[in-house]
Amino acid sequence: MVTEVCGKMRRRGRPAALGQAARRALVLDALDLVYEEGGAGSLTMAEVARRAGMSKRTLYEIFEDRGALFTAYFDKVGCQFIRDLPAEAEGLPLAERLTLILEPREECPTALPLEIFRCIIAEAPARPEMAREFMRKLRQRAMGIVRAELDRAILRGEIRPADTALVSSILLDMIHQNLVVQLMDPGTQQCLDERCRRFRTALDIALDGLRG
Repeated sequence: MVTEVCGKMRRRGRPAALGQAARRALVLDALDLVYEEGGAGSLTMAEVARRAGMSKRTLYEIFEDRGALFTAYFDKVGCQFIRDLPAEAEGLPLAERLTLILEPREECPTALPLEIFRCIIAEAPARPEMAREFMRKLRQRAMGIVRAELDRAILRGEIRPADTALVSSILLDMIHQNLVVQLMDPGTQQCLDERCRRFRTALDIALDGLRG
């Protein structure tokens, strides 16, 4: 059947299917809503599928397991923790470049990232490969961004030659509050001012050592 809308002919029928990117976005929005409504205990694939308005089978076609879903979530909110350096900032001194990509800028709007870590750790004994892949992907992006700036700094003579992979790993660990402490006692999670103070202190220590 055909109807006329605003002078144009439109065929009735089922709405166009969502593309892959739109479906992924729908699922990630559903993950936020599931946590807001039911807390950490509701973070199951079945509940996320229900909230997204799709079957579990469809959800598993988009994300192969919870690890893949959680990794995609961190890709979505990654700018809260580390950002890509704008091209126009590449000429700035190292301290300013690292500040642009690493300095905390906002409070975490939800405790979901921490709860995701809790879920991954709880499942690690039964599914170590999922936990390992989750951490590898999560760490890979952050390490790549920081290491690129350290390599650039060595080429420019801003810092002495060093193992930039190791330095990147140490710097990231210094900047962020110990995850185990937060998991054991969520009340110890730092506010934005405390996170910024920790960042500046860690950056000063790292740069003092690299220039020495």
